[in-house]
Amino acid sequence: GKAGQKDIKLDSKNDPDVVRKYFAEISAVYARHLPLNQQKSDLAILMAALENNDYSKLSELDPLIRAIERTIADIKTLPTPSDYAATAVRELNYLMRTKKMVEIFRNTQNDPLASATIIPERVNILADMANFHLEISRDLLAKGIISGS
Repeated sequence: GKAGQKDIKLDSKNDPDVVRKYFAEISAVYARHLPLNQQKSDLAILMAALENNDYSKLSELDPLIRAIERTIADIKTLPTPSDYAATAVRELNYLMRTKKMVEIFRNTQNDPLASATIIPERVNILADMANFHLEISRDLLAKGIISGS
């Protein structure tokens, strides 16, 4: 399924402090569940399993799947400034698609073709999310909501 506005809690306040606090909370959610260097990426885990023909390595994806689930759950409960509702929905959809792809990687032993087929899309989503987060930062900087470092 896809996320929509029904999946987020809207807050009618959109003043800079509320918006700044919201995006700080989103960053905190990611830091809590998905530390960047916490583990190998899902693609690295998949490649290692394929190279060594050792599908038991795919179990390393389980904590990542749970972490993405927790990230989604936390973002859904955060009060979202209404001006950023579309942003929050887009974030959730990226995360939901990511989770689905990692689950397909997890099942490579049973359906290697499905995994092979989505590798390019997985690479694209990583780039799309990075660009999306950069756009948000630029927007917040331009509005003077956050200051440049």
